[in-house]
Amino acid sequence: MNAMKDAIAFAQSIESKWAADMKMPDGQFVMTYDSNEKAPDNEIIGPVSPRGGHSGMVYRGGKLLAEWGDTSRADMTFSVAKSFLSLLAGLAIVNLHNRWQRDWRVIITVLGWLMTIGGIFRIVLPQVAIAVGSTIYEGRASTIVVALITGVLGAFLSFKGYMRPA
Repeated sequence: MNAMKDAIAFAQSIESKWAADMKMPDGQFVMTYDSNEKAPDNEIIGPVSPRGGHSGMVYRGGKLLAEWGDTSRADMTFSVAKSFLSLLAGLAIVNLHNRWQRDWRVIITVLGWLMTIGGIFRIVLPQVAIAVGSTIYEGRASTIVVALITGVLGAFLSFKGYMRPA
């Protein structure tokens, strides 16, 4: 049980240094502050609630072994949710459609693997992922290029997916 207490103490010791109201001293939102975004691209759209304190639970074999903090409080998750969704969607695609054929269907397999790898990358190395994303989306041109590629790829896959076989 000492190992469990040590693990909980470690988890509690690395609590986020961000302010509870999610704003830096200059009033800038913490998520845009860390990614070095500048106005007007760093403005918050929609509500942002204050974050709760550090909390967690440890289960093993369906039995609650440890709990600390207010675990019933719902907090905003930001990119953590996107990272896990990307990982799960990528794994689902790879599991159901892992076909390396020399036709258009290989695009779906490649996208599944990219989503899986991207999700793992964002979960394991979040600061590196933020830095890479900030570099890629530094200007408006790169955002437009990514949007166009995504749109064309989506239209192509939709066309192929709904086309009747001859």
